[in-house]
Amino acid sequence: MVLTLIASQVLYYHHTRKGEEAHLRESAERIYSVLMATRRVYHHQFIDSDLPLNDNTLGFLPAHAMGRISKDLANWESKGFSFNNVSDRPRNPEQQADAVETAAINFFRQSPEETVHFAPFRNENNEPYYLYARPIWVEEYCLKCHGRKDEAPRTIRERYDSAYNYKVGDLRGVLSIKIPARHLEQNIKQHFLHLVPGLIVLL
Repeated sequence: MVLTLIASQVLYYHHTRKGEEAHLRESAERIYSVLMATRRVYHHQFIDSDLPLNDNTLGFLPAHAMGRISKDLANWESKGFSFNNVSDRPRNPEQQADAVETAAINFFRQSPEETVHFAPFRNENNEPYYLYARPIWVEEYCLKCHGRKDEAPRTIRERYDSAYNYKVGDLRGVLSIKIPARHLEQNIKQHFLHLVPGLIVLL
């Protein structure tokens, strides 16, 4: 009887964790959709407006603005949530993929048919997090700045010596969303605290 109760609680634990993880993943899906829609519209609007690409307008490009918005997010959100578009071949050092993001990039390179990488990890303070990553594949319009260097806008050529010669379909990097998992752990603990009195009675 005791073994049966223990086994049932182990199954319940895994079921509860899967449910909590599903909620986190759904939240990340919504955030991803908003970010990508904003990124795409912003980029095409920049191109369609015929704004010259120079030192004054370069920051309007989504690849640049996204990193700045992510950095400023800390002024508005204090629970540890973050996002960014990152690469293992970045032009901007602030968009350098870290170890868990590099693992996601390698995952998509090895399994290009996959569309989502969702995995737990611990940050530098040993706090529980989840990484939600989606691949950023090179599209035709990306080649304006990431194709041949001699065909890139002058401002890009003068500023950057890397991240050229991509082709349509190459993996540029990932959109990385990092979600703190403290609340997930707390919710699971609360579920079990409610069950403890009943287990004691049964035993």
